[in-house]
Amino acid sequence: MFQEILTERLRLRRFQPEDAEAVYAYRTTPELRQFLSWPQSMEVLHSTINNLSSKDFCSAAGWDQLAIEHCADQQLLGDCAIRIDEMDSRIAELGIALAAEFQLKGQCV
Repeated sequence: MFQEILTERLRLRRFQPEDAEAVYAYRTTPELRQFLSWPQSMEVLHSTINNLSSKDFCSAAGWDQLAIEHCADQQLLGDCAIRIDEMDSRIAELGIALAAEFQLKGQCV
């Protein structure tokens, strides 16, 4: 079971269906799109959000995603991708995608 990760400024949480428009907006910009594999469409995004929210966190091979939310105003800043190494669960790979307006502002420091 996943428990949210809370800091003074940020909250890492599971995606929710109401995140779809904001996620689609930042993940499909030309600056980010070249590095990201999803979403190809809003339909794919809704399906991905439903799949992510219903599975156990990092329970199977592959990537998991968490929403990055600003605590003060609950605004979605971006997302964090996590993949646990299959051979050594002490090792993880991380990726962060932030909406352009939140990049270079020290949000994830």
